[in-house]
Amino acid sequence: MADEAVKVCVRIRPLIEREETAAAEKAQPVQLYWKAEKKSIQQIDDGNPTKSFGFDRVFSAEESTDQLYQDFAKPLVSAVEGYNGTIIAYGQTSSGKTFTMMGSEHAPGVIPLAMEEVFRSIEIFPKKEFLLRVSYMEICDETVNDLLVDSWKGKHLQVCEKINKNIYVPDLTEELVNSPAQVLAWIQKGEKNRRLHRSHTIFRMILESSERNDLASGENADAAIIVSHLNLVDLAGSERASQTGAQGTWLEEGCDINRSLFTLGQVIEKLSDESQSGFLNYRDSKLTLILANSLGGNAKTVIICTITPVALDETLSTLQFASAAQNMKNEPHVTEVSDDGTLLKRYRHQMVDLKWRLQEVSSVIETTATEKEDLAQLLQEKDQLQREIRNLTEFLVTSANSFPVQEISAVQEQLKEEERLNVEQQAEEQQEAQQTVQQMEKELQTHKAQAETSHQLLCEANSSISVLKGQLGIGVNKSRNAWTLEEKQLLKDLSALTRENGGTAKES
Repeated sequence: MADEAVKVCVRIRPLIEREETAAAEKAQPVQLYWKAEKKSIQQIDDGNPTKSFGFDRVFSAEESTDQLYQDFAKPLVSAVEGYNGTIIAYGQTSSGKTFTMMGSEHAPGVIPLAMEEVFRSIEIFPKKEFLLRVSYMEICDETVNDLLVDSWKGKHLQVCEKINKNIYVPDLTEELVNSPAQVLAWIQKGEKNRRLHRSHTIFRMILESSERNDLASGENADAAIIVSHLNLVDLAGSERASQTGAQGTWLEEGCDINRSLFTLGQVIEKLSDESQSGFLNYRDSKLTLILANSLGGNAKTVIICTITPVALDETLSTLQFASAAQNMKNEPHVTEVSDDGTLLKRYRHQMVDLKWRLQEVSSVIETTATEKEDLAQLLQEKDQLQREIRNLTEFLVTSANSFPVQEISAVQEQLKEEERLNVEQQAEEQQEAQQTVQQMEKELQTHKAQAETSHQLLCEANSSISVLKGQLGIGVNKSRNAWTLEEKQLLKDLSALTRENGGTAKES
């Protein structure tokens, strides 16, 4: 296929409250250094334009992310046709890169919109079947982290090269998906597992497709598989250490990010200048090594550069990068794989084998119906084979069985509602625990009051016993036979009272 230029657009971020407040405190209007038109942007010096840059498209602060996607990024999402595609967001810190790529609750970004487009495009190819899987990685401090694995379980990953020069990351988690909602769920998990928010991230979808296979006859089981990659890259913003005031670990991480962006700029500069030939230093950074295929290789590439009109030097640096990038040439072509190296082909062969085994079991069941033990075993094997076929089939996405494309906002609302219910449940459990503690405190006070009452009764009983003993004068100048009936009755009452007080004392 003929060379295809990398497409570059610039998006201007609207003014934020901090910038407007700073100008208001000085009682001056916000100073703007840049003026944009549809395909160019100019530097303004005392109201007069000086430097000018031209691009494929310039999006003003009033234009939405959806407009940017529809006009510029959507045509690249042709991965279902077999072409590799890459969308890269580049710009200074706080210039709107992540907002452009991820979006918000009410305004989905490029990544969610692209995922919806992939599943919508599958419906155009009713005679094809697709197998889709996604991965999410983070690059910081020249280490690669798997964002689909919980951070406490994660380990640093290596970047390797195959014999055919293709770059891959071993042990990187790849999850099968068959709907936009599943993709969004994995993206949100990845965002929660990020170690640092100032890092490069690459969300990748791998698509394998072929003509639909007839399980009954095994037709098309050995047909070539078309494999394509869709890379969605959110680069960390470059910053000057003197401006951020970072120290220690933060300073080292910032230097590593700037170094990888510098290497990216060098690679792009060499690719954009035909007079510079020779060695390209992809390996100087893991970022450029992983993106090697998207930079001058087999991919359709779009670069979105975000800027703010109130910054002069930072915006100028970004525009110079964008200007060099649009001179790069790629060589995109459809990649076909005829061996068993694709997951779709392995699944297809497994399904054909299982189907034949199922037919064999079914035929044996018909001929040996009188043998009960063999029949029961064969029926069990048949059920197992049917379950395995269903499990493999559910991951194949076609126009007939593809899930309807769900609005990202609806999915986010559902996740938000689940989070709200969890918070309410935790609040209820905490309230129940507080009520239980209060009830126990009340019971403790009741027992304490009962103990004080019992102690008071014991004291009164002991006092009564002393009085009775004084009245009876036991063992003093009186013999047992000389006691009157009244005195004998008093003695009985004394014994009974003594036993009763003894039990009360033990209880107390």
